Amino acid sequence: MRREVARIAVTLLLAGLLGSACTGAPPARSTEPHHGVGPGSAWPVIRGARVTSVIVIGPGGEIFARPPASAIPRLTARQAWNASFGLKAGLRNRTIPPYLSYRLGLITVPPSVTDVLAWGFSGPPGPCPMPRFLPLRSASPAPAPTRPPGRCIEWTFINADNGSNPEGTWQRLGAHPPVPHPATALRAPGFLNAALERFDPQHLVVQAPLSTIRWTFSAPTCSITMHWFEPPLRQAGPARPACHWQRTFTVAVVSTFASHGRLFTVVAGHVAGWDFQLVRAILADGKTWIYDPRDGNASWMFIIQRCGDYRGTMPRTIEEITMTGHVLARLPVPAAAGPAKPSAC
Repeated sequence: MRREVARIAVTLLLAGLLGSACTGAPPARSTEPHHGVGPGSAWPVIRGARVTSVIVIGPGGEIFARPPASAIPRLTARQAWNASFGLKAGLRNRTIPPYLSYRLGLITVPPSVTDVLAWGFSGPPGPCPMPRFLPLRSASPAPAPTRPPGRCIEWTFINADNGSNPEGTWQRLGAHPPVPHPATALRAPGFLNAALERFDPQHLVVQAPLSTIRWTFSAPTCSITMHWFEPPLRQAGPARPACHWQRTFTVAVVSTFASHGRLFTVVAGHVAGWDFQLVRAILADGKTWIYDPRDGNASWMFIIQRCGDYRGTMPRTIEEITMTGHVLARLPVPAAAGPAKPSAC
């Protein structure tokens, strides 16, 4: 089930990237709620009901809330599903898999998405996903990440008015993981272990460290935005007039930030294809880090904490590699425009 839902999410996002027809749908017909049971379990399948109470999706503030009684979606759940998946004529009448629940509600994803009327599709609980930022062997190897304990529900939200995808994320059942303190999470220079927060055809959003800083890579403008959770602060690196997503391996943007007595360099770009390819970053001191772009629309992003080793943490090379480590392509990392000075630390 987990593999199937993950494949659905990637297909959905690919549909958005390639420009699926998401407008001009006929007026929505009423959808009667239906309750069933997921395959091989007693997990209820909810079909077409409205959200009746707030559903807390994640620690980043994502919530799925009750819509007003006057809210009438332009698209039924199936129309929204097909607007997002309908790349080809033969796919426009795809049925929603029977094990997926779908509900109508207001999705909020701070800071950019607020009270968007959407259909929320979710499957039965499964194992929580592995982190998509993977440390590799290097001169100073980092400990391999382990699968987060507990069970998670994967959600895919589709705008009920235009078929766009404002959110794809996971909901951890039970207690949220502990929130690290910036003083300890940002102690050592080098790569920050980032957690994928959400993704869509235009943005890749991660938290690094978790629940401390949100980093957003905007594909249309090739820009990076940083947002500290407490105290609130937003910064944006230089943006180009237009930087459309291309199916090529590229380093799209390099930004350096100085904030709260810390210095960061962020490097982001795209890969040509993400089915069986990984991205590896190499610093001046030889340390490496691997990112799996399959859950990010072929977008990738590395965040490096520079304070304490300004020269050694300079990003030098980005490589596109196979799952077995074979190098497919190698790109140098250009210098950041107007980089901050190490004295900013």
